[in-house]
Amino acid sequence: MRERFTQKELFDHIGKLQERERQKITSMGLSNWVLFATIGALGYLLFPGISLIRENIPYTLLCYVLFMNLVVAVFDVFNSRFRQQKIIDFRDKSTILALHDSKIILRDFEILQGVICFVLNVIVLCYYPQCWLVLIIFIHRYLGTLFSAIYFSSKPLPKHFKPRRQYSRYSIFLLIISILPFLYVFGQDNYFTDENLKLSLYGLVLVLITMLFQMLFVIFSKRMKIGWLESLEKEIILNNLPATSIHARLKDYYKFSQIDDYF
Repeated sequence: MRERFTQKELFDHIGKLQERERQKITSMGLSNWVLFATIGALGYLLFPGISLIRENIPYTLLCYVLFMNLVVAVFDVFNSRFRQQKIIDFRDKSTILALHDSKIILRDFEILQGVICFVLNVIVLCYYPQCWLVLIIFIHRYLGTLFSAIYFSSKPLPKHFKPRRQYSRYSIFLLIISILPFLYVFGQDNYFTDENLKLSLYGLVLVLITMLFQMLFVIFSKRMKIGWLESLEKEIILNNLPATSIHARLKDYYKFSQIDDYF
């Protein structure tokens, strides 16, 4: 059985990988124009309520933060099982240099996302101290995100490092905690007013817009991979890279492909 590939076979494989990445974008129905159009449509839905939002900014922020915490908790349940170890491996400073630029971009994105969520939860806590339990728990969660994003990107992982097995239980706990405020407000007779319902809807719409912007980064990450493959293809043609070098570089690609898991 032949164990090595020829230069031509590897070159053809690179072209197939590029086409595969483009097909992934198409199969998900994602494109910049579709996402921007959807964001515009949601923005148009918000437009009539701008004055109401302006007059009730603290309550709108409360709705936004509670919905955002719920979404984060839902994704954490899945991420703790399917995403956590891949992200830790990708963050590790000892991984290949070819990933350095993408690691910096994605690390900064995760830090920015964590800072925004942390700050918004702190602001809402100042306005609504009665929600202290839920907000403080999520403040702790976002601080953990910031710490891990900075720590695991700044030094190699310790040998035999393993993520906490309790993390999935913690994610389920976060999900339960994130649902409690909704159960509380839905039990209040004076909650179901036109103003409260509109502001809750606007908070949910703002969360959806935030998620759509993150989906733009999904497309961005896939195009980063396509660009990386195109650069490798160009280097093969210009420098006549041998099959062994191409094979080694393709190992980089399969590690590089983990950037999708950030999103």
